[in-house]
Amino acid sequence: MASNSASRTRGTLQGPWIAALIIAWAVSGFAQSGSSSFSTNPPSPINMGPSAVGVTTPAYLPPPYYFPFQIVNSGSAPLVLNYNFSTTEFSFDSFTNLANPLTVAPSSSVTGGLIFTPSAVGTRTAQFVSTDNAPGSPHSIQLTGTGVAVAGNDFIGILDPSGPNTVTVTPGKATTFTFWFLAGPGTYSPSLALTSQCSGGPKGTSCTMQRGTVLAFGALSRVSSTVTVTVPASSGALHDPLRLPWWSVLPIAGFLFVRKPHKGSKMLTGMALGILCFSSVSCGNSSTVTAPLVITGTWVGQGVVHTFTVPLKVQ
Repeated sequence: MASNSASRTRGTLQGPWIAALIIAWAVSGFAQSGSSSFSTNPPSPINMGPSAVGVTTPAYLPPPYYFPFQIVNSGSAPLVLNYNFSTTEFSFDSFTNLANPLTVAPSSSVTGGLIFTPSAVGTRTAQFVSTDNAPGSPHSIQLTGTGVAVAGNDFIGILDPSGPNTVTVTPGKATTFTFWFLAGPGTYSPSLALTSQCSGGPKGTSCTMQRGTVLAFGALSRVSSTVTVTVPASSGALHDPLRLPWWSVLPIAGFLFVRKPHKGSKMLTGMALGILCFSSVSCGNSSTVTAPLVITGTWVGQGVVHTFTVPLKVQ
């Protein structure tokens, strides 16, 4: 009886121990199977926009960064990485404190501020490369920007390089586009303001600038403004009293064909149809009117005023 009692006691004690060992083994295996991950916000590709050659943008600003760049680890293990930029035209700003090697804790992220300093005119490209312990290493993030020639102590205005070079609007509807002001190389007072206004287009056109006044243009070196353009449906921009609808050709053509044939009827019929089709714009009754918008920028305190023309197509 004593032997049986001891056996039952050992069995009772072994049960919890075995369960504990199984749980510990499972937890250990889960921890060992955990891994890090690598992603960025914004994701690749990243367009830094336009900047004057030799000018760094966005301007150095303390956190929160003007152009934030997050390295994200959504995995269950620490992300350990060494990073570099493939060219010196792209980098982190002086307020960013992300030293190699960099460790990002599980389910967290770190943030730096991206800057762009083009060395030449045109599209500029580079890569942010991370060599790390996440699957798929090394990871490459594509960076792009546009270098623009701007004279020193001056500024220019341009349409967004990533968009069309002509603004298209439909009568009775509004359209928006992005317009950039870029300062050239120089040393400016941070308080210098930039004012801008928009006009032009067909009669009755409304044109407004989202940022009509920028108080710190001297410090920012570049600003973008959303421009809203509306051409009223009643403006008559597409009205042409000489044009006929395409269907007006049909009854006249039918009349010419059913007439009793006579000498020269084929030539007369062809000429008539040609004139009618021309008057109805190739039998389609479509029309396009091109009228420019005018954007005027004034750099207050710098004594510089420029007028920029934006092609506007109404159709």
